[in-house]
Amino acid sequence: KVLCVYGGAPIHSQISSLSAGVEVLVGTPGRIKDHAERGTLCLTHVCFVTLDEADQMLDMGFADDMAAILGECTNEERQTTLFSATLPPWVRQVAPKFMLHTPKIIDLVGDGDVKASAQNRHLAIPAPGPVKERVSTINDVIAMYGGQTGRVIVFCTTKAECDELTTSEVLRFEAKALHGDIPQAMREKTMSAFRNGRFRVLVATD
Repeated sequence: KVLCVYGGAPIHSQISSLSAGVEVLVGTPGRIKDHAERGTLCLTHVCFVTLDEADQMLDMGFADDMAAILGECTNEERQTTLFSATLPPWVRQVAPKFMLHTPKIIDLVGDGDVKASAQNRHLAIPAPGPVKERVSTINDVIAMYGGQTGRVIVFCTTKAECDELTTSEVLRFEAKALHGDIPQAMREKTMSAFRNGRFRVLVATD
């Protein structure tokens, strides 16, 4: 049984689900810490802890929250794993603080080329200038690689750029924005609609 907990969602329904028992808990550091402090989540017997996107999480100021959470995970047999697309030197220095034993580093990339899934395309296209000047290029890329029905995710640097792109009259495809200023309930509806193919272009911050 898997439960997902995060801020912006009703906490009482999460408490109810936790009280019924779960095997796997997926969540943001802040909400997991909140449940632990409320006493609605006991971490004493946790066997596995995974920190995804470890470099970004620790760089975004979640180190203290993670230290507090792991301080509650007192099982001496606990296995802790940190996943990251990049492994800068500072992450190597910080990582042992979150481990019970000397960490092992498993590098799946090395110095070789990494082939992405054959079902996905990752494109980096130089297009300087404001968003309104890039929309025609985005139209061409979507038409060329997205075909008639393919779904596309466009990443923008800022929330304002997401909104500007999705509301552009030049964009020929139905698009919806996904970023932190949008209420959680609306974000979930947007993701569900995108997964179900109700619109083709999702514009999001990274």
